Amino acid sequence: MNPYLRSLCRGLGSSALSLALYTIALMCFNALMLLIVSMEEGGQGLTDYTMEFTKSVILLSQGTGVDFQTIHLTLTPLGLTLLLIILIRSVSFRFGCSLIGYCSGAALWAALHAWMLATLSVTVVGVPAVAILKSVLVFSIGYLFAWLPGTDAAERFGPRNWAFIGPEWRRAIGTGLFIGGVMLLGLLLAGTVVTVVWIVLNAGTVGDMYTIVGMDTGSAVMTTIACLIWLPNCVVWALSWVCGGGFSVGETATFSLWADSSQAMPAVPVFGVFPQAVGDDAVRIALMLLPCLIAMIVSIWPLMSPTWFDMLAVNPSGKLLSWDTARRFGFPAVSLCLSCIIISLATPLMFLLSNGSLGRERLAHVGVSVASSTQVVVRPAAIGLLAAWLLTVVIACLRYAVLQLRGNRVAGVVNVRHDGEDSDDIRPRRMVSGGFPHTSASEPESGGSSTVKPRTSRSIASENHHPTTKEDR
Repeated sequence: MNPYLRSLCRGLGSSALSLALYTIALMCFNALMLLIVSMEEGGQGLTDYTMEFTKSVILLSQGTGVDFQTIHLTLTPLGLTLLLIILIRSVSFRFGCSLIGYCSGAALWAALHAWMLATLSVTVVGVPAVAILKSVLVFSIGYLFAWLPGTDAAERFGPRNWAFIGPEWRRAIGTGLFIGGVMLLGLLLAGTVVTVVWIVLNAGTVGDMYTIVGMDTGSAVMTTIACLIWLPNCVVWALSWVCGGGFSVGETATFSLWADSSQAMPAVPVFGVFPQAVGDDAVRIALMLLPCLIAMIVSIWPLMSPTWFDMLAVNPSGKLLSWDTARRFGFPAVSLCLSCIIISLATPLMFLLSNGSLGRERLAHVGVSVASSTQVVVRPAAIGLLAAWLLTVVIACLRYAVLQLRGNRVAGVVNVRHDGEDSDDIRPRRMVSGGFPHTSASEPESGGSSTVKPRTSRSIASENHHPTTKEDR
């Protein structure tokens, strides 16, 4: 088969199989959920809406809101979005990726979603063309995640191969990207832990709300599982809450570290997971300092590690104020500034994607305030990066001072020893035969030769057999 035709077919197969698997899985779950709800709650004909409900969820998971009578839903379930991207990535990686395959797959993906929009009885929020572009964007992200690792694009276009800048700048940029990415993962991990704590502490409240609503066990279980698709949204809201920004459920409820007020909040049992205010000031301060601690922990290792910047290394010239020291301290500062820029750009994007609406009036805005939440996350993170850099500089200066004091002390001891030897040994010494020191005082003052004869082996032997003096005898 022609290679171009093979690539074209692979792209079409990746797109069609990904959407088919995603649709079948959602349809099976929706049919089961609607069947259980209709059996327990007495609804008739709910299963007839399975296909329409599935199409709405597919579009909603890709950022397109739906409007059905009193329901105005634009809160994107980020859990389904992530699962769809992972599915596209896995299928595309198995089929094989290429530029022709991406173009053909994206075209088929857009055509299938255009058919969904045309056959859907539910009103779509926004322009259909924008909805198609959003769906193509989701497909592109998943396909590129499968395509780029198999190519040398990362090696060719990465910071390590930027020949137009020096190696130190390349290392600073690469380290900044690494620190920024690890900080984002650390912040999301903190939000996940906080969400798990909410679920553990407020699980009883959710159960009580199911009882108040009058929902049976099967319907409660299926509804809870369905609500898990908004779990990543809740993680992002938890990050804003733990940093002091808080979040709101429209105009009916507001949750923050200082207050938790709710007035006529919808009777959704999952809303019982949302937290109460923290009464201890010390705990609130500790929670708000969490981004600062994460930034310090993540950045202080590259600053001190010998394989990265090694800011604690001793200057070979022995001078603290030198061009080499300025470069060793300056490039890490550039790297940390780049990390702060990455956090400043990625954090508001996460908050923006997690927001949405559950209605038209009081529930028109559900989520966080993007500006205030970004501020309470980015500012402590920037302070943590600055604190890590200053701490490393202080430690390097203290180490230099200790080394200088130790060197001056050793030099002083050596000078004292040399001075002592010169003062005690006033008379010059010379070595005579036999290795015994002989001073100039034992030499005759006259210029004649010395009366002391040199001792030879023969004279020493004669002295041993025939002592010459009384003392020898």
